[in-house]
Amino acid sequence: MALAVRSRQVRTVIANGESGMRSQLHRLCANRPDLKVIAEASNGLQAIDVLEEGAADLLLVDSRLPDMSGSELLRTLTPQAAPPTIMVTSTREVATAQVPGIRVSYLYKPVEPPLFNAAVDEAITSPANPAADLWPPQIIGERSSRIYFLDVHDVEYLASAGNYVTTYRGGDQFLTRATLKSMSEQLIPLGFIQIARSLLVNLRQVAHVERRDRGVYCFVTRTGHRLVSSRERSGDLRELLLGAMSSHRS
Repeated sequence: MALAVRSRQVRTVIANGESGMRSQLHRLCANRPDLKVIAEASNGLQAIDVLEEGAADLLLVDSRLPDMSGSELLRTLTPQAAPPTIMVTSTREVATAQVPGIRVSYLYKPVEPPLFNAAVDEAITSPANPAADLWPPQIIGERSSRIYFLDVHDVEYLASAGNYVTTYRGGDQFLTRATLKSMSEQLIPLGFIQIARSLLVNLRQVAHVERRDRGVYCFVTRTGHRLVSSRERSGDLRELLLGAMSSHRS
């Protein structure tokens, strides 16, 4: 298959727990002038940090990473951060486990150059999958040495904890390895609002809002959490809440 003419190199991320396999994939990429490896990751969390920056055009990921499966990694990504993916596996049954909304090709071990090149050609020349917007993003949360994949719409709110975030879902709390600022950029378009410097609230999970003095509001979640806004946010929140009420009347 002939390569399509591209204006720049395909920025490629390699995610594999085996150093030998990472080296082999890097060599295979180096043999193609149209590929440029921009990052390597030895586990899923490292790969997600790189991919959420949105700079990757292609992902080469192992089906079994040390901390999660390749499919679990893909399910944590927002549609914007999920590039065309080649999943490297030694088990053909893995190919039956499709990830909705993300275009995935499969490359079986041992990885031979002709098969690698064919998989890359298919991945970078296939049209984008319009179903990507249908896949709901997820938040990675850690608790008691376990990693959980939390549906964004089920999360009530997030609170800043230094360089990390505490994610609240019902009565459970999870540690998320990100800053509230980076999380807000992804979650505000999905219906979250920042009511204080350290609080990001999911409006879908708010039962009602109580007015308080001096432009302060109390957001009461469906499970009873009471989250108080800061005075610094009063103008933005007033505009948002009054706009929501006027839209409802119309």
